[in-house]
Amino acid sequence: KEFNLLFSALSNIEMEDEAATYLSTMAKDYGLRPDIDTFCALIKGCAECAHFDRAQQYFDTMRTKYGIEPNEAAYCELMIVYARAHKKGLVN
Repeated sequence: KEFNLLFSALSNIEMEDEAATYLSTMAKDYGLRPDIDTFCALIKGCAECAHFDRAQQYFDTMRTKYGIEPNEAAYCELMIVYARAHKKGLVN
């Protein structure tokens, strides 16, 4: 759960690249498996940083690599990413 707090904090300050590094560290160095809350925090961070492709990658990894089925929160975070990606395109 400590890593989930870290991922949430990093997403709040738009440091998504660091969050990706910590996901790898979490598994390799500490032998911890991410859970649904981990991926929700990571996907939320992607929304904050407008990293549409990375959000989709996290969503897919959650399902395929870790066998975690998305819940309503995960789908909601992914929809926010989609919405922000579309909105940003309208502004530019």
